[in-house]
Amino acid sequence: GVAVRPRSRGGLPPLATWDYRPKFLPEGMTLAMGCNSGVLGEPILFQLDRPFEPLPGSHALSSRRIAAVTVTTPQLAPMSLLRDVRIERLVFADGPEHLMEITLDGEVTRTIDLRPALPLLLRC
Repeated sequence: GVAVRPRSRGGLPPLATWDYRPKFLPEGMTLAMGCNSGVLGEPILFQLDRPFEPLPGSHALSSRRIAAVTVTTPQLAPMSLLRDVRIERLVFADGPEHLMEITLDGEVTRTIDLRPALPLLLRC
């Protein structure tokens, strides 16, 4: 699945949602769950209730941002809510297998392929 954050506190989610308040979240925090959350063959999309606040760190990739994410699935329904989602840098696509491709900004010098253990390609 994919978690997104609003640009500012109180920003509206990019699709129809329902509020989820699990006990493990801090008091007052809510997840806006995509209304497709009951469709088991589709990736789940949800929005956190606050904007991103980067943590200071010295990890090699900590200064890079996500440039693009493509989520491919073989079971995206023709009338899926995900087909109408318009989020900058995020695309949902039909394909032969489940796969998430994350590309970081800047020059891409390598691709880390975590398949078959995890359907994920990281281009950094």
